[in-house]
Amino acid sequence: VSQMEKTKQPPVRKIGSTAKTHLAEKRKKLQHVQNTKLKPLIQAYQAHQKSSLGEFAGMNCYNTLFVGRLAYEVTERKLLREMETYGPVKDVRLVVDKTKNPQAATSRGYAFVEYDHEEDMKRAHRHADGMKLEGRHIVVDVERGHTVQNWL
Repeated sequence: VSQMEKTKQPPVRKIGSTAKTHLAEKRKKLQHVQNTKLKPLIQAYQAHQKSSLGEFAGMNCYNTLFVGRLAYEVTERKLLREMETYGPVKDVRLVVDKTKNPQAATSRGYAFVEYDHEEDMKRAHRHADGMKLEGRHIVVDVERGHTVQNWL
């Protein structure tokens, strides 16, 4: 061993950025930019949500159901007829797409149904979920956009 050459410590290894670390840094920057842009909008939305006390566009959100996966042929009248079996319905709003052709608005495949009483809404939520309407199984859930904190 005494005859071997004595050397210094090897140089410190420099690890450059890999494709994976570069992508992670890029995602982090993009997330930061999006958070700074969206933060004031989200805060304004949440403030409006708190001040509305469950009311949105004239509907009581605590008595409202979301109905999804509707066939595009379903009208408000057909949906009203089906949902009235669970109790008196105050309002039905079928969401339509007016951007393509404003004169002939087509259904977007979902709607909101407001009941007069919360008990009727709960009954409809239990029994109508999975029901067949115009040949398609529909999804029924409570309206969460204005009733659940931090839903957005």
